[in-house]
Amino acid sequence: MQAQKSSLTSKDLNVLQEQMDAEFRANRKAYSYSQTLTDPALKGLASTIANNHKMRFDALYSFLGGNNK
Repeated sequence: MQAQKSSLTSKDLNVLQEQMDAEFRANRKAYSYSQTLTDPALKGLASTIANNHKMRFDALYSFLGGNNK
């Protein structure tokens, strides 16, 4: 899923940037919880949530033509 830069308006780019910022912050918060929680079930859940946010961030980044690696 590759975006054509000419087809995205500045409003589209602003929305994508806001979503990427939200996914980044949510990933960091969930990751932080996964590092501090002691209950194994909650720790695993927080880790899964962090990974899901990272996957969405990476998908948006790739959509915009970024290189994750």
